[in-house]
Amino acid sequence: TPRSKFIYKKIGPSLNEYNELLESAKKGATKSKIFLFTYPAHKNSYTKELSNQLIHLYPKKLVIVGRIKQSDYILSLRSTEIDIPKLLEQALIGINGRGGGHKNAVGASISIADFDRFLDNIKSQL
Repeated sequence: TPRSKFIYKKIGPSLNEYNELLESAKKGATKSKIFLFTYPAHKNSYTKELSNQLIHLYPKKLVIVGRIKQSDYILSLRSTEIDIPKLLEQALIGINGRGGGHKNAVGASISIADFDRFLDNIKSQL
């Protein structure tokens, strides 16, 4: 119908971009307890949507999805088994970053320079 064509014309490019990121993320799945996927910033942010979909595909993992924006990683963290705000609070000690959220879903912004130490802090807690 003309209405559906209009909607697809508006959402189609974003949906294609999202699906490409999702497929790329799924290729990176490992046996690690942490599912980490990062991507360069686009015009649109998909971190929340990707992390929500990935936690349903990998419910036993800590899902971390981030996009690189300027000098920071903008992150969405999801888990069905971990109290993520507590994990995040400990992982941020000594790190240039901030974040917060709910028991199973948080957002964070971490300096690129501190990102590896941030991940090490998370791994040491798991």
